Amino acid sequence: MRSLFPIIAALLSLASVTHAQLVGPMERFNGMLGTWQVEGTWSWGATLEATAVHTAGLNGHFMEIKTTVSDNGGPEYVRYTSTVYHDAAESTYRTFSRQHTGGAADAPWTPDVRDGRDVWTSGFDTDGASIREELSLTEDDTMLWVVEMKRGDGPWLEALHAEWKRVEPMKNDAVTKPIDPSLFDASGPDVRSFTKTREIEAPAQRVYDAWATGDGFLKAMGREGTPTAALVDQAIGGRFEWLWDGEIGSNGCQTLCYIPGRLICFTWNAPPGQATRERRTWVAVQIEELGDGRTNVTLSHAGFGEGDDWDETYDYFDQAWDQVLDAMKTNLEGE
Repeated sequence: MRSLFPIIAALLSLASVTHAQLVGPMERFNGMLGTWQVEGTWSWGATLEATAVHTAGLNGHFMEIKTTVSDNGGPEYVRYTSTVYHDAAESTYRTFSRQHTGGAADAPWTPDVRDGRDVWTSGFDTDGASIREELSLTEDDTMLWVVEMKRGDGPWLEALHAEWKRVEPMKNDAVTKPIDPSLFDASGPDVRSFTKTREIEAPAQRVYDAWATGDGFLKAMGREGTPTAALVDQAIGGRFEWLWDGEIGSNGCQTLCYIPGRLICFTWNAPPGQATRERRTWVAVQIEELGDGRTNVTLSHAGFGEGDDWDETYDYFDQAWDQVLDAMKTNLEGE
């Protein structure tokens, strides 16, 4: 059997590139990516509830942050949008923040390491006061946030001491768009297709998650040729994107339908170099619990057109999906 990496790496290739993780000097922020929430009370008695979504932007070279806030239990509003970047000339990191009031600030983020974890300190001036804040990853899903203030030559006083908690993606985090029927060549009851099955000694939910969630897919492909990211939305028209090394992936493929724990269907595309690359087919993955910790997986790939070009695509995937299913079986049974 040939190595899994070249087959799947080619299978996942598309023209457009989307980075789901940070690269280069920004890699040290990857632990901050995701959705975070915090509740706290300022030293003057005002309460704060906030949600911050950290994402990788522009080929993974910037971290984008959108912070939504509720003050004293009031309505939510976007208080900041920020960009964290590496300043190569100064060999440091900076954050450029745009405020809901129309103001903007560019300030350094100074890194440090304590007990093996990154700590970030930033400072800026606003409304006649100096602000100093510190963020530290105390656990994988917890960030300690300390804000201090001072006016003039006065002392630094703690204004806020709270913890950001990583949360599961919100329902509205799904990125959806209409499914374009013009991308499909095949239709009707006699479309070309093939079906493959595997019995896997693993719980049905774990097997379903391997297809229907990004984290589950990464775990299931956790050996040779591991993808670095996967964006899968359980939402009609949502993303079904497997990214390889953060660069090569099924960008643009979409979720067609799903039944939680039992079925997920998605659009798919040919690898680069094939004439059908810009067209779409579709894949249905059915999950059946057999009992005794065993699960049956049935993968059907349909929608291939006619002619030599489509014959090449059909033959390619007839082999490639065997590689995917075998890798998932090995890794899921090894957990």
